[in-house]
Amino acid sequence: MGIPLGFDDDKLIPVEFFTQTDPIKRLRVRYVLVALALATIPCYLTGYIAAQVRLSQTATPTPSVTPTASFTPSATSTPTATTTLTATPTATFTATATHTPTFTPTQTFTVTPSQTPLPTNTFTATPQPSDTPTETATP
Repeated sequence: MGIPLGFDDDKLIPVEFFTQTDPIKRLRVRYVLVALALATIPCYLTGYIAAQVRLSQTATPTPSVTPTASFTPSATSTPTATTTLTATPTATFTATATHTPTFTPTQTFTVTPSQTPLPTNTFTATPQPSDTPTETATP
């Protein structure tokens, strides 16, 4: 059988729990085991008390009501005369016709095609000066 691993001084090293030679480490293991055993005692006692309380209770009968219906036919005739006056209100509806004239202005665009004369090239004869010499008197 190998050596069990345990914690010693925050390091993971092999520790022999049952063959400890150091009395302080042995005492620490003993205290941990005793503390665990003492911590479980309240759980055992609570379970024991709950079982004893349940065993000491006896079943008590619960009264119940069972409804029973019966029918006995009988015929009884009692003549009665009852007069009831009822006022019925009548509503009259009179329709009144009213006319409210409204005016909604609208814009209408109308495109009227027209012919516009385009300028044309018209040739007009213009007299040109001539190169003919004329005589002029000089004083």
